[in-house]
Amino acid sequence: MSIGSLYGGYSYGNYGAYSSYGMNTVGGVKGVGKPVLNENPVDPVKKVGTVDTETGGKITDPQKARIAAISGHEDDVDPMELKALKKAGIVKCETCASRTYKDGSDEANVSFKSAAHVSPEQSTAAVASHEGMHVKNAVAKTSGNDAKLLNASVSISYATCPECGKRYASGGLTRTQIAYKQNDPYSQNEKSQDYLSLRGAFVNAAA
Repeated sequence: MSIGSLYGGYSYGNYGAYSSYGMNTVGGVKGVGKPVLNENPVDPVKKVGTVDTETGGKITDPQKARIAAISGHEDDVDPMELKALKKAGIVKCETCASRTYKDGSDEANVSFKSAAHVSPEQSTAAVASHEGMHVKNAVAKTSGNDAKLLNASVSISYATCPECGKRYASGGLTRTQIAYKQNDPYSQNEKSQDYLSLRGAFVNAAA
């Protein structure tokens, strides 16, 4: 290895080339030959601001993300960290806040006849309670009317909010099976009414 002069010389090694007063751009090395040098001067390095993460400047630090989000700077927070904050309830989830439930049956004495908001945390209890009203109505219809309720089943469907990731009850459905003792016009009319009431007996969640 040879040592150059203080201002203009270069020392050549196997891995790169450096001037005595600044690093030059080094080209690719081919084989074991001397690297190709770019003799053009290098622009001075400009000082840049502090970057919090490696995600294009988005904040991922939990504490900094929380402060930024609750102070109205959600756009500066990394999407995954923002989703976690919304799932934890620290930041408001607009999708969950605007979700409403509405009954689709013709039974007037059940809940959700008008669209109503329910939080994800309360959705399972609210939907289960609503479907229980349909079961109660089916029991009442078959009591003392020469009819018997053979079976009643309730199913609850679930979904995950795309904005915050919370799981919530997205709706419910009640199915009933009724046996009629007589095959007269009155019983036939009751069957028809039961069909009409059960056809839309579900809760529909509009996200």
